[in-house]
Amino acid sequence: MDRPIELVPLLCIQCSVPIQAGIDEIAWACENCGRGQMLDEIEGLTSLEIFFSADIPPNSLGKPYWITKATVSLQREAYGILGKQNGVANRFWSHPRQFFIPAFASSLEDMIATGKRLLIDPPSLHSGPPVKFEAVTLHKDDVISAVEFIIVGIEAGRKDKVKRVDFTLDFDEPVLWILE
Repeated sequence: MDRPIELVPLLCIQCSVPIQAGIDEIAWACENCGRGQMLDEIEGLTSLEIFFSADIPPNSLGKPYWITKATVSLQREAYGILGKQNGVANRFWSHPRQFFIPAFASSLEDMIATGKRLLIDPPSLHSGPPVKFEAVTLHKDDVISAVEFIIVGIEAGRKDKVKRVDFTLDFDEPVLWILE
C-alpha cells in the first residue's frame, strides 16, 4: 500500500534548530550545535558521528567520504595461461583494506577512480576541528555497492584478460570523515 507523502521539518535532534537541507542531501552537522545527523527513511533523523581531518586548510570546504575497512576474499580466472596477475591480485587483497567512498555527488566513473586512488594511496586520518563541507548525498547503506564497483574496477584494470571475478566481503560499519 502506498504511503501518503508527508513533509516533515528537519529539526536538529539536539537543539531543535531547523536544518537547511539541499536537494538529495542526507547528512548534516547542525550549524548551531555541531551535532551530526543523518536522515533515515524509517527512523527519520538519527545521530551521526562525523570526523573532520586536521589536514583541511582553514576556510576550505571539506569533502565527505564514507570510510570502511573491508576484508576481500577474491577468486579470479583469466583467459590464457597468464596466471601471474592472479598472484598479484591475491597478494593485494591478502589483508584488510580501507575504502574511501565519496559521499558527495559524483559520477560512477569518478567515484570508482577516486575510490581506487585513495585505496592505493590513503590519506592520513588525524582529527581536526569541524569545517563546512559539501553536501552528503550518498547514504551509508550504498557503501557496499560502491566498494564492489571499486573492486571490480581494480580487477578489470589488471594487465591480464580477466574472465571471471568472484569475491566476498566482510566490512566494518562505515564512518563519515570530512577530508580536503
